[in-house]
Amino acid sequence: MRRGTWIAAWLLSLILVALLTAWLASGDSSLPVVGHGQRQLRAQNETLKQQLADLRQARTVDQVSMKHLQSALSDRDEQVNGLRADLAFYSRLVGGAQRDGVHLQRVTLAPVTGAQRAWNLGLTLTRNARKGGQVDGKVMLTVEGIDHGKLTTLDEKSLTGNGQSPDLSFSFKYFQQLHGTLMLPAGFTPNRLKVSVQPRHGSAVEQTVSWADALNKAENNDVESDQG
Repeated sequence: MRRGTWIAAWLLSLILVALLTAWLASGDSSLPVVGHGQRQLRAQNETLKQQLADLRQARTVDQVSMKHLQSALSDRDEQVNGLRADLAFYSRLVGGAQRDGVHLQRVTLAPVTGAQRAWNLGLTLTRNARKGGQVDGKVMLTVEGIDHGKLTTLDEKSLTGNGQSPDLSFSFKYFQQLHGTLMLPAGFTPNRLKVSVQPRHGSAVEQTVSWADALNKAENNDVESDQG
């Protein structure tokens, strides 16, 4: 009886060992599946990282290309504006619908480097090329503005700093550019520049230009002038 009990216990232990071995074997068999899934996730993660890097690189390239395109368009606009100004200039020079006499084509102002109250003045005078002949005369200037809170008009002698009128005489057949320097008194804020072109023979031409417009003539310096 005791021997049979030991045999039964031994058989039961064998069964338990077999069951435990089978369970461990089944548990080990799932490990490669888990490892394979992790490798797939890592591979997908690396793929997504590479795609993100490619997208960022493409965006950088697009941004650089856009900047170059904007710069090229800006340069082209400046060229077009310059060509338009030249076309207007030469169109008036050769005649077109232009009236007879001297015409004030351009008025430009630019601050003198290193000087707070000095300004470079540029004037372009034209004449109908089909009329021929020489035209002589002089240009007179006045500047309107605010001087210590009061409306003030400066004459030529007040614009040179030495009490003398600037030398803006002209003599040409087709066109001429005049240049001068204006000195403004301290405390004076300019608003408008009045230019009077006075040929020796013929009608005078007068044009009043805002100071700000004359400073911005780099882009559009085609000035319309009126007969006076």
